[in-house]
Parts: sequence; structure tokens; C-alpha cells
Amino acid sequence: MSQQVFRVRNDLAEVERLNNEMAGLWAREGLPADSEMDVTLALEEVVSNVIRHGCTPGREYDIQVHFQAADGAVEVEVTDDAMAFDPLSLPPPNLDVPIEQRKAGGLGVFLVRELMDEVSYQRVDGRNHFKFRKLL
Repeated sequence: MSQQVFRVRNDLAEVERLNNEMAGLWAREGLPADSEMDVTLALEEVVSNVIRHGCTPGREYDIQVHFQAADGAVEVEVTDDAMAFDPLSLPPPNLDVPIEQRKAGGLGVFLVRELMDEVSYQRVDGRNHFKFRKLL
């Protein structure tokens, strides 16, 4: 069982650093390559949404990524002290409407839900907790 915590600044450049950290962790843990892209994509989407939509520019935030591999699954929890927002409250996008007629937003959360086996959100003690799990 491996557990790792990454601290992330509210700067979009951190997403690339986090992707590199995940690639290294994936290799060190010997996790199945066929799941790496799904987990990395979900993490990228969640963290970039926190930075873009939850953080006020010019202010520091405490964003943490908790990674755990155990019992045939990878679990990632992104916690932050940014604005309260439950992304799971968004309605799924209408994929039957042509892309130019769709309302902006919600596609990333939809993607995370599709790629992961479990997804949850809680607001606890002034922090957002977005957790997702991928069975390996």
C-alpha cells in the first residue's frame, strides 16, 4: 500500500508538475499502464477546475492531492480551501446537442464520472473534498 500527498499552488503550471509526479509514482508503484491515463486525466481536470473556478487570483490557497494505491484500486482525493462548490451537482451535459449549441461547462466533471468507478464530494470544515477511485 502506498500513500502520497502532493501540495499544489493555485497556478495552472502546477498541473504539468502534478502530471509528472503522477507518472513517476505510477512507475515506482508498478501500477497497470492501462489505467494511468484515466486517473491522470481525471486529476488534471479536477485540479485545473479548482484553480480556474475556485481560486481568486492573487490569493494563496491550500490545495492538496492525496494519492493511495491499495486493494486493487487507486484512490485520489483533492482537498482545497477554495470557494465551496459541489461539481457533482452539475447536470450532465446534453451530448445530443451539436457542440456549438451546448452550454459551456460540465463536460470535464462528466468525463471524470465516466472514467472513474467511484466519485464523491463533501464540504468539511471549510474545505472541498473531491474523491475519485479507479479499480485496477
